[in-house]
Parts: sequence; C-alpha cells; structure tokens
Amino acid sequence: MVVKYGTLSVAGQGRQLEVTQSANEVDVTTYGSTDQEFVAGLVDRSATLEILDDSASSAVRQAFSPGTSNSLTWFPLGTASGNPKFSVGTAVVTGADKSYPYDDAVIISVTMRLSGTVTEGTAP
Repeated sequence: MVVKYGTLSVAGQGRQLEVTQSANEVDVTTYGSTDQEFVAGLVDRSATLEILDDSASSAVRQAFSPGTSNSLTWFPLGTASGNPKFSVGTAVVTGADKSYPYDDAVIISVTMRLSGTVTEGTAP
C-alpha cells in the first residue's frame, strides 16, 4: 500500500487507510403516498489514515495539520505499472490525533473530508 498526500509519500510510515463513502437520501414522499419514498442524494466521502510518527523530521506532522488540504492518492497493491490507483482532488485534514503510548510506536490518526469524486485508474 502506498499513500500520497500531494507529493508527500507516507509509504514507509502508513499503517492503515480507510475510505468511507455514503449516499444521502432525499425524502420525496408526497401527500398521496402510503409509504415514505426516497431517492439517492449526494455522496459524502471521508478517510482516516494511520501513520507511524517514526521520524525526527516534522514533514509528516506539518503536512497533516488540521486545516491543510491537498490531493490524496492511494495504490492498494503498490506503484508497479498497471496496479490499481485511486485519487481524489481535494482532501481536507479535519483532525490529527497523536497517540504517545508507553511501550509502542507513536501513531498519528488523520481524518480527512474528501471533496469530489474518487477516480480509479492504474499506476503508470
């Protein structure tokens, strides 16, 4: 798995990426209806990324500061040519929680709101 936030790759520090997509529903029930009726509304997308904070460099911590935005691209099977690639043009960081356990790795859990369509392609 390779994840890029803009040009920053977190392949060496990434632990897990979860992308959530759900469609809103629009109530179109009318006076004559005997049951509620719905149609699909807009799609809402978000992502949670767990990253190991294993570097003295602050590049990862700064890139994922709340309020920052960039493109988000992920390659579930790596970046070898022909492998699947998913991307969204804008991912806004809405939260960055840091965990400092006594006897384990330091983890940054980043939550992002994804703006626009997730496009699927292949790695070049």
